[in-house]
Amino acid sequence: MLETLHHRLTEPPRAATPLRVRSADDLRRALREARGRPVALDTSGLNRVLHADEDGGRIEVQGAATWRDLAARLGARGAPLLPWARDTLPDTVGDAIDRDVPAPDGRPLAAYVESVALATVDGALRRVDRSRDARLFHHVVGGQGVFGMLYSVTLRADALSRAAAQAQAPCVLALDAAGWEDAGSAAIDVLVPPQHAEEFIRAARALATGQRVALHRVVVRRLQPHAEAVLGWGDRRWARVALHLADPPGRSGRAQAAAFQRSLLEAAIAQGGTFPASAAAVASRAQLEACLPALRGFIAEKRRYDPGGHLQNDWYRRVTESLR
Repeated sequence: MLETLHHRLTEPPRAATPLRVRSADDLRRALREARGRPVALDTSGLNRVLHADEDGGRIEVQGAATWRDLAARLGARGAPLLPWARDTLPDTVGDAIDRDVPAPDGRPLAAYVESVALATVDGALRRVDRSRDARLFHHVVGGQGVFGMLYSVTLRADALSRAAAQAQAPCVLALDAAGWEDAGSAAIDVLVPPQHAEEFIRAARALATGQRVALHRVVVRRLQPHAEAVLGWGDRRWARVALHLADPPGRSGRAQAAAFQRSLLEAAIAQGGTFPASAAAVASRAQLEACLPALRGFIAEKRRYDPGGHLQNDWYRRVTESLR
């Protein structure tokens, strides 16, 4: 499923037409406007490659650029990125940074981020990295997009391509696979100790059968530790188990799917596992407090940066509601 960066600043009216932004000035202006009224933003036009440092192996791309765009710009060096990108849930670079997905070598993608440029709620454009406003940097990578609107990302592209070229292919288990891509699917990630991955998958299949949920396929990849993001998962070695489920129609179907996803999280916890912050929107309060102990501090920092609550998205609203 193709995703673009399409954030909401507060809750817009249902009939609101998303405001398209195509430049840093558009983004800054929209953020300033959002301080006085609800605004929906469509940032899918921010999809260009801005700069490539051929000698240093760095490349700067806008947040809505796809991994295919990046691979094309890198030419032959970018080819190894494509198989990895097909197994990476977010299609755009910005969404992948927001979620801090695993890089090809299993470390968090943040390990390959040189810097990010983001528009903050005061309408400023700020470039942050590990030395310039490191505190904000570590809240932005893996921060689910709630600390600012990502304008661009500078990646260590050569190192990322080398990691992709040397990466082991994930283990893909096709279950109820017939027509799953055409039918539409949702996905949820869990993290379990590698030695318990098979046991967890058996439990997940039993849950799917019992709750009559179509589990299309399971993708398993080994992860490596590299802890940077405040909400990061990279404190130890994990097996990342991505479960692709049927995308049910209607409100009742979505409620059933959310209940099933919570049962998957519980099964992972029972195996000594956890889940990445991207899955927090479906988690219960008890699951959040058990697996994401840094979440309350993260939300407190978010409110310090944005005391008016101007920048929100569905993830943030669901998580804060669960923690009440």
